[in-house]
Amino acid sequence: MKSAILILVSSIVYTVSSMGWYTYKFGTDVGDVIYTGQAHILRYSLNTQVPIKVPDGKQVSYLEINVESYSAPKVYYNNETQVASISFLPSQLTESDYTIVVRGVDANTTIDKNRHCGNVK
Repeated sequence: MKSAILILVSSIVYTVSSMGWYTYKFGTDVGDVIYTGQAHILRYSLNTQVPIKVPDGKQVSYLEINVESYSAPKVYYNNETQVASISFLPSQLTESDYTIVVRGVDANTTIDKNRHCGNVK
């Protein structure tokens, strides 16, 4: 029993010490910054939804999300609903921080659809 507890504690210490940054990029890096945000994700929050406030007359051309966490989350961006999602598995430690930077161009600007922020889900 004592050895099982020791192994568990060793695993937790190793996991805690291996926190890192994970970067996710969607779209073409053009345009002006139209939104920035940052927040803390609490422990046991498996899915965090971040609504992106896009000004009238603009469209998202690029979105970058940086997550500092113990393990890599899955990150999605839905351009139709303008919501970014940061998701963890139940087995992952979820406590983390994130920053978001969004660039946008005029709504009537044509963006290369092969690289544009689409429904990534």
